[in-house]
Amino acid sequence: MRLLRVRGLSQWTVGDLQSFKRCDPYEQAGRALRIGVVEQLQVQMDLSQWSMTALEEEDRVLSLNRSLHFHSIAQLKVFAEQTMNMCMHNGHFPSKMSLEFNEARAELMLSTPTLRGLSYNDVMLAIKIDALFL
Repeated sequence: MRLLRVRGLSQWTVGDLQSFKRCDPYEQAGRALRIGVVEQLQVQMDLSQWSMTALEEEDRVLSLNRSLHFHSIAQLKVFAEQTMNMCMHNGHFPSKMSLEFNEARAELMLSTPTLRGLSYNDVMLAIKIDALFL
């Protein structure tokens, strides 16, 4: 168990015994990100191309979604391979990734089933996908 002291505040670190004990590996208190938090992150991290699906009555975001269009099937194939390699390296995957070869289009949905909504890992994955293909 490792405790960090940051400006007089105690904070548990990811992967420590406390995280596993309370069954919260994402350290979000077992809850999906709130709508206001995701809206701020979308502005700060320039995620304007990602649409948000949310439950307003529960103030939680269910998923981030994006559609990507490519000039050719070859570009779509490269996108799929590089995205999956990155996801395998990071240990976090899109909930849904569909490839439409006739239209050279990919549909992505990012969500964390454990939280029944969006986690910070999903937001980071969206940023990394944008960085790969912009």
